[in-house]
Amino acid sequence: MGICLKFSENYRKLERGNRVILTNRDSGEWIKISKECISIIERGIYNKLNSEELLKCIEDREDRVYIDNLIRILYKMKLLDNNLNIDEKVDTIYINLTNQCNLKCKHCCVDADFISEYKRILSFEELKKVIDKIEVYGIPKLVFSGGEPMVRSDFWGILDYTRKNYKGKIDIATNATLINEANVDRLIANVNRLDISIDGIDEDSCSEIRGKGVFNKVIRSINLLKERGFDEIYLSMVISDYNKELKKGFLELNKELGTQAVIRIFAPVGRGLKNSDKFIKINKEIDNNIEIDDLSDARMNLRSIRCGAGVSDLAINYDGWVYPCGNLISEKFKLFNILEITTLEDAMKRTRDEYLIGNSLRSIQPDHYEKCKECDVNLFCWSCVEEIARLQNNEREFKERCINHKKVLEKILWDE
Repeated sequence: MGICLKFSENYRKLERGNRVILTNRDSGEWIKISKECISIIERGIYNKLNSEELLKCIEDREDRVYIDNLIRILYKMKLLDNNLNIDEKVDTIYINLTNQCNLKCKHCCVDADFISEYKRILSFEELKKVIDKIEVYGIPKLVFSGGEPMVRSDFWGILDYTRKNYKGKIDIATNATLINEANVDRLIANVNRLDISIDGIDEDSCSEIRGKGVFNKVIRSINLLKERGFDEIYLSMVISDYNKELKKGFLELNKELGTQAVIRIFAPVGRGLKNSDKFIKINKEIDNNIEIDDLSDARMNLRSIRCGAGVSDLAINYDGWVYPCGNLISEKFKLFNILEITTLEDAMKRTRDEYLIGNSLRSIQPDHYEKCKECDVNLFCWSCVEEIARLQNNEREFKERCINHKKVLEKILWDE
């Protein structure tokens, strides 16, 4: 007998009139169908039917074929649960090795620079214990970040120890300015992927954000890596109101370099908050006259909010405190200290039972947040729940953002 139909944990739904949009919280994929069709599947779920039993209840052959295909699509999108009872487990842990950096980028979310106020950071010996706990828990991927991780004097010792004692993939988030002929081979031998920030398409645009000479240093580092056959390079740029016209040139730069482009949206946090006027236009207007070609392209590329905070992702800050993700490093979202636990497995079980299922994180999910939960575009309005947390007490900016985003999203999602 087949398994009973059941929506997955990542299933989310929006409704308008006789249509619904179903989205996957994890992948951001979405599909728009009629309310009548989803109601048929919902009745099957309510009556604890499997797909074969449900299809037998549909008399019209064309309707039966359509619902059968829809069920297959929903399984493929992981909107229907396969009932394998696989526990959700963290698959990526981010470790901020330091709050210091050799650059002083205007948009830095952690306000890092080389003369940052000294703060207590995990020692090499403590990091060894952290790596051991991560390995025992079986985390598939580990990302070293900062600040700039390579400014630590013991960085290479940390990297060597991790590669020797950790079986998963190792990524480094770096500005790449400290990669050189002397260390590039050692770096390649120990990492699976590099996430490099550049924030420009040439010296002029990059220097506006990251400082003079940075662009050429990064390009030299990328060429060093490529010459040695290392291809897992992801190059990122933060897009704001003042540089969005550079997006096409940035994609072309990545094609030329043979790197993968990563577009990030500016967030006014850390040093970015102090310099927000350099990235965000005040009282900007959204063009409501979107052309059909624009809509078609937008629908193809649009994804609903993806949030793995505390579920698939965890972040360990430089002082050992653990948070649901790197964008939610604040007192409100503090989980536990990695040095004070015996095993990650026990800590995560306790955390999910006592915290994540509670109100702190759920309350800023767009389908639960008081100001957003009744909106029929809410799952597409935000790229990260950190935005909701940040704007909770800023009524003017929240309202302005809501009005402008909703106008565009209603056209893209509901054709209105």
